[in-house]
Amino acid sequence: MTFKSAAQYTVLSLITVCAQLAWPQGNDLATTLLPDSQTFQETYQKNVEVAGQLRAGLMYESSLPRVDITQLWMDLSFQSINPGERACVRVASRNGEFSAVWRITLLANDETEQVISNFPSKYQTLLETLTPDELVAIVSVVNPGEECTLTGRRYLPTSWGKINPQVMVAYLNADSTEAVVAGRTPSGVIKENCRTLPNTEDNIAFDTVCRLELTGDPNDAESASHIPVELVVLRKNFSTVMKKLRYPLSAEGG
Repeated sequence: MTFKSAAQYTVLSLITVCAQLAWPQGNDLATTLLPDSQTFQETYQKNVEVAGQLRAGLMYESSLPRVDITQLWMDLSFQSINPGERACVRVASRNGEFSAVWRITLLANDETEQVISNFPSKYQTLLETLTPDELVAIVSVVNPGEECTLTGRRYLPTSWGKINPQVMVAYLNADSTEAVVAGRTPSGVIKENCRTLPNTEDNIAFDTVCRLELTGDPNDAESASHIPVELVVLRKNFSTVMKKLRYPLSAEGG
């Protein structure tokens, strides 16, 4: 049997620790932030009949089969975040039975470009039976001292699990109006038709899903001009054109 010296054990221990603390790459580079003190509120109520808010969610398409409420990621890469600015978060289930709101004080995004919000729901077991299309989030940014609002000047796209910025999805309670989603980019506009969900009791918080495929890569100078600075949903009720829904994603989109 060969015995190692104390110095050899020290080196091996350091290698093991460094391997465990390897610097995260890409989407792994994120900061976990908890809700600000006394801002988290949640409700769960069966047999809900009242429809939800017009803007229900703004998320990236997720590859997770089920929701993980410890892994709500937020993308800060579209815009410049100043210290003390706040993220106003709302999560709602498609059937309207669950909703939660809270606030997070953000870090400047020279410190982090992605945030994971771990929210302390007592309904975790129930929520994690839902798919990413059945529990959605929307996040707006407000200045320090401002009251939270979900019709803010800027929005942070979110994702259940690590962010894969291939498809952005807006979830709407559009009351079955005809809708088109458009992404305004520095190089032009990309458009897709929205899909109206079947009229069932499961579709109370939102009834319309707008998916927009993103072709730009923020890490590639040539294709970055295809990254949207704003999402706009165009709605029409028969021949009546309704007010546009705007989702500014950066200062250029505001």
